[in-house]
Amino acid sequence: MQNIDLVTSDLWIGRPNIFEFQNPPGVTLNDYHEMIIKNWNSVVKKNENVLVLGNLYWDPYYISRVLPELSGNIILLNQPHPEKNELHKEILDHESITLYPNQYIYLIEEGIVAGLLPFESWPGDDLNIIHLHGYTIKNYSDIPNKEKRVPVGLSYWNWKPVRISEIKELLKIKQHG
Repeated sequence: MQNIDLVTSDLWIGRPNIFEFQNPPGVTLNDYHEMIIKNWNSVVKKNENVLVLGNLYWDPYYISRVLPELSGNIILLNQPHPEKNELHKEILDHESITLYPNQYIYLIEEGIVAGLLPFESWPGDDLNIIHLHGYTIKNYSDIPNKEKRVPVGLSYWNWKPVRISEIKELLKIKQHG
């Protein structure tokens, strides 16, 4: 597995009703895409790897235009079935994307479990294993609040991918603060 530098989810590139549930800045879908490109490239360096937990895009037409503008490499979990549409296959075969076949990933050396959906419990939740999750458009108030469960949806981090080191530092401050 490649080293993971940053993480995000729920970009929903090309989703026409994004404004109804994510409240992104911008007036149009194109404004939203331009904001994603600008913000992404402000934190992701050329050779860095970004783990995208899911919901990278909604419409293959738009992602095929946005993807070449994004810096770095994408390690992608949990996307639509590429066999349903040849354009999906072309996108997922893009040189900057590595498709990870599972819906969750264990980064033991980093002390992280990550997946699109929030888990109520996870291997190591009683230790110092952090759970990163996306799918933050819903309210998961029925899941017990765990100090080591961190939403990484784009809207939670000022519309930018977040560094794993930043998450760990914030959790360390929270635990000792």
